[in-house]
Amino acid sequence: SWGRGGSSVFYGSVAPATPGSLTLVSKSDSSVKIKWTGVTCTGYVVYRYDEISGEYKNIGSVDGASYTDTDVDSGTNYKYKVRAYVKTDSKTFYSDTYSSVLSVKTDGEVTTKKGYVNITDGYLNIRKTASTSADIIAQLDNGFSLTILGTSGDWYKVSFKLNGETL
Repeated sequence: SWGRGGSSVFYGSVAPATPGSLTLVSKSDSSVKIKWTGVTCTGYVVYRYDEISGEYKNIGSVDGASYTDTDVDSGTNYKYKVRAYVKTDSKTFYSDTYSSVLSVKTDGEVTTKKGYVNITDGYLNIRKTASTSADIIAQLDNGFSLTILGTSGDWYKVSFKLNGETL
């Protein structure tokens, strides 16, 4: 749309339509491929529900109406939703609403294991991500019980209860 007021001219843009229903294309123990009905837009942002934060997190942007998530664990439930966007020279406009939510359980068995902190001096630093520069979110003492969700190199992805809250 466009308009003219006095001697200045301004241009606006309408947000893109909401992407159509998400459907499952394929799944395995290590990936989930989803698709949706496309709309006229610049691209799409894909969101996945994060159990730890209780929020949907942006996991990627794509031009086309499908996405393959390869950062998944076997035997695990995931929830996805998508939002369209239009990019202009100066602004990005997002669809007013998100697509429907698609729930998917990956193939295979859950690979979690129970474990205990085994440290003789000090404590174990639990970090937000697998990096020594990442924020420390907890410090656990020797003997503390935790669940090992997966590994990445020398790092362990863990879950544990602290003060009644699952982290």
